[in-house]
Amino acid sequence: MNLKFYFFLKFEATTILTQGGIGVAVPTVALDVNGTIKCATQAQTSNNTAVATTNFVNTAVYNAVSAEAFSRDEWDKGVQQRLDDEINTRQFVDGFKATIESPTFTGTVTIPEGSLSRPGLSFANDGSPDTGFYHTSDGVFSVANNNIATMQFTSSQINVLVNLASPTHGNTVSNNLVATTGFVHNVVSEHIGYEVTNRNDAISNAVIAEGEFRYDQDFAEQQNRINADNILQTNINNKAPLNSPSFTSTPTSTQATDSDNSYRIATTNWIRSAMANIASSAGLTASYGVNGYIKFPSWLGGLVIQWGVSQGIQSDTQSYCGFAMAFPNACLNVVATPKATSSTIDNWALIIDFSKTGCTIGRGWYTGMTPETNSMFFIAIGY
Repeated sequence: MNLKFYFFLKFEATTILTQGGIGVAVPTVALDVNGTIKCATQAQTSNNTAVATTNFVNTAVYNAVSAEAFSRDEWDKGVQQRLDDEINTRQFVDGFKATIESPTFTGTVTIPEGSLSRPGLSFANDGSPDTGFYHTSDGVFSVANNNIATMQFTSSQINVLVNLASPTHGNTVSNNLVATTGFVHNVVSEHIGYEVTNRNDAISNAVIAEGEFRYDQDFAEQQNRINADNILQTNINNKAPLNSPSFTSTPTSTQATDSDNSYRIATTNWIRSAMANIASSAGLTASYGVNGYIKFPSWLGGLVIQWGVSQGIQSDTQSYCGFAMAFPNACLNVVATPKATSSTIDNWALIIDFSKTGCTIGRGWYTGMTPETNSMFFIAIGY
């Protein structure tokens, strides 16, 4: 038997569905229903136009809420962990930072080298900034004031690059305070009896403030002082400075002793004496005369060179000549030269014999030539 259910549709165009052998007319747009309609519950993975039952909806909502709750809980834990990590990181970094106000640093604090126009260390509220400290070169730094180098510090000195001003102290002050030009002017004026204005003459025209001339003593006395100062200045001009003097003509000095070891001027006489002492200490001895010798030290071989002049020797005779000193070991060679009164004299020297103490020299001549009696020059070498 076929049962038919009739639904009143607000719109036409229906689709006929069958379920369990029962034909149902279903509208495609809107449906007014009285009573309960049951359908199959779709799987939770379904995602189409099938009818969603209350069971499907409840299960889907529960699953969604549970997953959301789990995800939020995990998210909260992650956020908390990141916050804890951030706090720990900030606390760690804070331990290595100094306070902005009155910081206390450790280790070695460095700043940029900087330059004159932009110092490496400048001051707040300075404008450009162009006032502070900057590095000039190795071991040197300078001070800049409004882009002007005013001071320079090195390892050995402080250079002031601008005018240095100081209070002018009273005339009675005598210590290590800086003396200004005003202080010097006042003290000199007080000592010489009037105010000095011409710095080229230590004592010259005297004036007081407001440009009026004043003399504490009569003109003759002041003039005598001026004349005496001019003479003194002339004498000073004729003297050499103590620092790096430059002398003219032939400067002389007193003779220092041989044992002197100071900064005194060494004269040529002292140098010759010192060189002779050095040579003697090294073993070099000499005797300079008509008959003399030079004896070299043992570390130069101990060589001895002697020279001399014999007495007059007649032609065709011989004579013995003694050396100025005996050779310590032996005489090795003797050379003699005859002395003649004229170039027409034809004779020669002969070495007959020699020893450590002297030599025998003869004078030879040609028969028929003019004989002569004269001296013989000789040189002997030994050790």
